[in-house]
Amino acid sequence: TVSLPLVGRFPAAAKTLAEFQETLRERYDSQFFVNPQVVVDFSREGDEYASPWGHVTVLGAVKTPGRISIPPTQDLAVSQAIQAAGGCTDVAKLTSIRIARPGKDGERSTFRVNLDDVGEMRQDDLVLEPGDVVFVPEAIF
Repeated sequence: TVSLPLVGRFPAAAKTLAEFQETLRERYDSQFFVNPQVVVDFSREGDEYASPWGHVTVLGAVKTPGRISIPPTQDLAVSQAIQAAGGCTDVAKLTSIRIARPGKDGERSTFRVNLDDVGEMRQDDLVLEPGDVVFVPEAIF
């Protein structure tokens, strides 16, 4: 089973790479992108540290989007995950960061975090859980 940002978990057993690639392309096409280009291949993580506590994914207006390992303290907050992704770009909208959290029943919970309020101590910095997806939107001018 493979878990991917935005579209969730998919069984990969008993499928060729081409079949699995087409399944993913159809799912992303129907929900998020127009005519997406999906490439599926075998790879390994090499020497990259894989946390036994899981990871979160940071997407959107950050400098290096991708997977962030949860530290041994298991207290990775939204602001820390964004920092680990290289920080926000100049066009990031810090007042409307969204977090998608997969539920045990297949449903997703969503949360919004305003990093401006976090900085001014008017809002707690949400602690992330394994599998969370943090999306930093772009500000529309």
